[in-house]
Amino acid sequence: MPKRNTIRFYRTTDKFGEFSNFAAFPIRLKDVEWPTSEHYFQAQKFAGTPHEEAVRVAASPTVAAKMGRDRRRPLRRDWESAKDDVMREAVLAKFQQHAPLLSLMLSTGDAEIVEHTKNDSYWGDGGDGSGQNMLGLILMEIRDRLRQNTPVSETPSGSNLAELSPRQREASLRRVSYVRHEFHGEPKVLTNSLLAFIYDFPYFGACGVFPPFHLLNQVLAHGGGDGGMSPGASWRPFELSRQEYDDLVAAVRSVPVESLRGKARYARLPFKFDPTFDQLLDDRVWLEAVCAKYRATWHAELRAAGFMK
Repeated sequence: MPKRNTIRFYRTTDKFGEFSNFAAFPIRLKDVEWPTSEHYFQAQKFAGTPHEEAVRVAASPTVAAKMGRDRRRPLRRDWESAKDDVMREAVLAKFQQHAPLLSLMLSTGDAEIVEHTKNDSYWGDGGDGSGQNMLGLILMEIRDRLRQNTPVSETPSGSNLAELSPRQREASLRRVSYVRHEFHGEPKVLTNSLLAFIYDFPYFGACGVFPPFHLLNQVLAHGGGDGGMSPGASWRPFELSRQEYDDLVAAVRSVPVESLRGKARYARLPFKFDPTFDQLLDDRVWLEAVCAKYRATWHAELRAAGFMK
């Protein structure tokens, strides 16, 4: 078997230096422009605070990186679990939003992509191949997605999702930024995949049953709230296209719910699907009808799994 080609990059001035997050390709995310993907990545360590904007307007990616690593700034509590998805979001935006970068990436074929540096053993290879090369792995994931010629506003179809790993399936979905209101303490500003977002709150489904397209959009278009007596969330109202909904359903059916724990509060049992009530046009009426059928069995399943006494 022929040996697989390897592309190594690090400095922006070297061949394939465009793959570096320091390369001068601005991206647009969260309705603003970021000078580089490094600016965006480092700023998300402080999402929802004044430090996020301070990093966004940093004079260079080097300065942005130094600001992001300054532990005098309050690092978000979920950073370790969120950082890979933030990097994936930044890299995807970069290659989708710049046609020359898209062409360059697709020209690499099936070559292994490696961030080659002794300065980083997580994002890079550690200089001797002992590192995890997470940035290189993400670049190759993005390359696979770009090969599908997916427009910026769309995600792969449900049939393509079946070919991806659970992590890739989740990552292919829309990203949602929202404020999670807690039982106690200050609200948290989070950005999660659509799948994790849906599992983070109890009111998207009904007694473990996933809502139909028109009713899920009713809830999403509402924008949420502080939750009253329970944890809630608020977000900028939006709606899903039919394709996005179908992709979300494919992910719900195929991504193990266990993989979402730590990111989503109610990732306990996987959603069920029951089209019996899909003709109902109001989400509250649907909720009451579904729970009248499933409440007892759902509680029994939660108790059997150890999530309810």
